[in-house]
Amino acid sequence: MISYPRFLRSRSEHVVEGLAWHLDILPTVLGLAGLPTPAGGQGTDLTPILAGDAEIPETRAIYPAVLKSPLYPPQRPVRRVAPMDGYKRIEGHAHYGDTGGYLFDLESDPGEERNLRATRRDLFDAMAERLRLYLSGLTIYPPVHRRTGRVITGREADTGLSREELQKLRNLGYVE
Repeated sequence: MISYPRFLRSRSEHVVEGLAWHLDILPTVLGLAGLPTPAGGQGTDLTPILAGDAEIPETRAIYPAVLKSPLYPPQRPVRRVAPMDGYKRIEGHAHYGDTGGYLFDLESDPGEERNLRATRRDLFDAMAERLRLYLSGLTIYPPVHRRTGRVITGREADTGLSREELQKLRNLGYVE
């Protein structure tokens, strides 16, 4: 939800339809402020969409996932979800009971009960390829300790914390 009276005052209230995600926040806030988005950034400036001058393309795909710091063990395997064109593709993983993955038609099956992976293999594979291309373009930066600026790899020497500080975090369950 966006509230920016100076920008939206002369525009009628409207609901934006389409896929957006957290990566759009920075470019949109910068766009609303009249500032350029830094090169190499991800996400889309949604300012023209908020102004009612454009729409989010129906073909837009997003690929959310939860990424964890190496200091913390993952609670479960990471898996990407890719909604696109009224469909939703979910990566398969044995932990979730299906290594092949899922494909749902969100319009005709909003409860996601019928896996279309076998009957719409062309779409399932096309969405997998788009995800592969997206992931190949990512630059993953390691977590950095906010006080020391040192890269955190999970080893004591790299955290910038004393043994006592690390033991306190272990006792609280934050570090293995």
